[in-house]
Amino acid sequence: MASTDLKSKDYNINKSGQIEYKEFGGQFSGKSKKGKKRSKEVHFNNLSNENSNQNLLNLITISDSHEVKNKTKSEIKQKLKRRIKRLRKENTILSQKLQTNDDFYNKKISESGELLKSINKYNEDLGNENRLLKLECANFASCQKELELVRRKCTCMKVTLEKTTTELKYYKERNHELENDLQMLKNIVYRLNLHLERYQEKLKNLTTPKHEQPVKSLITHNGILQSKEHEDHQHVPITWGKVNVHTLGPLLDAYQETVLEKESVIEEYENAMANFTLEFKKIAEENELLHEKLTEDEGCSIKLTAQMEKLTQDLVLSKKQNDLLSKKCSLKQKKMDEVLEIYQQKVHQMKVDHSTLLEEYHKCKIEINSLKEKNRMLPELQEEINKQREILIPVNVHEARVNECKRWYEELKLQYDAEKTKLSENASILSNEVENLKKQILYLNSEKSEFQQKLQQEEVTVQELKKRCENFKRILRSLHVEKRAFKKHLRKTMNFARDLVEEQESLLKALYGRDLRTEMKNKFVKGALKMHNLKSQVRIAN
Repeated sequence: MASTDLKSKDYNINKSGQIEYKEFGGQFSGKSKKGKKRSKEVHFNNLSNENSNQNLLNLITISDSHEVKNKTKSEIKQKLKRRIKRLRKENTILSQKLQTNDDFYNKKISESGELLKSINKYNEDLGNENRLLKLECANFASCQKELELVRRKCTCMKVTLEKTTTELKYYKERNHELENDLQMLKNIVYRLNLHLERYQEKLKNLTTPKHEQPVKSLITHNGILQSKEHEDHQHVPITWGKVNVHTLGPLLDAYQETVLEKESVIEEYENAMANFTLEFKKIAEENELLHEKLTEDEGCSIKLTAQMEKLTQDLVLSKKQNDLLSKKCSLKQKKMDEVLEIYQQKVHQMKVDHSTLLEEYHKCKIEINSLKEKNRMLPELQEEINKQREILIPVNVHEARVNECKRWYEELKLQYDAEKTKLSENASILSNEVENLKKQILYLNSEKSEFQQKLQQEEVTVQELKKRCENFKRILRSLHVEKRAFKKHLRKTMNFARDLVEEQESLLKALYGRDLRTEMKNKFVKGALKMHNLKSQVRIAN
């Protein structure tokens, strides 16, 4: 009877004041990190408990032999049943406590696993966002390179435009000079025509004998009559009256023929000059339009340079922002690594505690099974006790032993109450730890919310950067369109310049021909002056 109570409630107090209590042969300690020492202490306590149980059984046998006379077998059986029921209740309570502890620790482990999963997902999201930011930085760098290339091309286009403007100015000046030359030539031709008309009228009034024989034209120098236009022309001599045939007759005949030919040529040239003036007016209008377009293009280039400067400033700012974001991401990663290390340490501690509790739980199960076997052995023990009751023991000794057992029972009760109080204290400590863990969870949730807010802000910045990229793309497209338009204008200007060069060459050729003609006309004037002098001499002679 007393052996069951002593077996169910043993305890041990260390030097440090720590209570190591053993229920049903099991041992629990307040500290979870001393798993290796527990097995030794449990083994020692089991040995001491077995020795004490044997002594108590001997005492009980002696006391029971004395109580045979005063107590009946029914009372003993009732007491044994009561104690067995109480032990079963205590076993059920302990098993429930163990189950609740197992559930609690399993929940904690599952919650910590979920937290670790969420943290890992958060780290993966941060890594993905960091990669996206790096890709966007690379895209911005490529856009910047493209913009620099476009800027260089624009500068080249600007240089070419300046060259074309200078060339256009040069051609305008040359055209102005040519116009002045044409006006001068027109004035000279008009004056020569007047002088020729005067001389012709004077020559018509004069009476000159006819030539006996037609004289062929001798004016073949300078290649005038050798040209293709004058090959099929009939040169007919005209009688000029009393003129020296050897001196002035051939010249006058040639002059008459050339004058008739030149009149037709002059009419053709007048028509050509009229057409040329019309074309020249058109070209001047086109030049004015091109000049206006060039001024507009220069204004556009200035605007483009200003926009390019703004874009470069925006790109520098975006680079700085990207550097700051990368630094923030690195700091966040460091913080998350530290948090992960702390959680891993806590999870490791929980696993160690869980393993120790499982070991103790298995030990308790083994002890419960051993107690069940001992309970099964109770009838056999009862038979042995009945056999030993035949051996009589004195009443005084039996009463003394019973009093000692009662005293021991009261001491064990007091120890059990003390253990209960200590267990309640341990439960309060565990509840405080749970509250601390809840506070840590709340703190981590607040950090998580802060991280989410920062992520939202970064997403907003990323969206702004995307909008800027779209604006840059639009600007690039507009620049490409303007580039094509500039190319078209350049082609037109080059074609116009080529046409101007060709026209200039044709004008130079015409001027060369006219220079030759002016030389001939000067020679003709000199001949006419000589003829006038000769006429005056003839008059004087007459």
